[in-house]
Amino acid sequence: MSGGESGSIRGVRTQSFETWITGAWVVSMVSSDGAETQGELIVDGHRGSANPIFNIAGVKKEWRLVEVSHRKDSETYSFQVFNGEQTFKATLKLTNDQFEGPWKEMRAGGASGRIKLVRKK
Repeated sequence: MSGGESGSIRGVRTQSFETWITGAWVVSMVSSDGAETQGELIVDGHRGSANPIFNIAGVKKEWRLVEVSHRKDSETYSFQVFNGEQTFKATLKLTNDQFEGPWKEMRAGGASGRIKLVRKK
């Protein structure tokens, strides 16, 4: 990790965003009706890939990543996952070294809520 890589966000980190986001993240999704789902997101920022695993009703289930994007000029990270039945999209903003933002099902009238990603220690 070199100190002068381009892409650092507002001077907070010295490495690129792609290097910084790479790793394991704890995911908390809360739907608008208050139901909470926990999971883990393994991200490789250099390859633009992620491996989402959610613990639903005590069973770990891997969701398929459909799309991931990061705008180079901002602190916004978004991704879409497919759980075998429907596609979900999250658009997250970086705040205090964690990501937070809304998520929604990609079908009309689908569920929605808030999501938070915290780096796994």
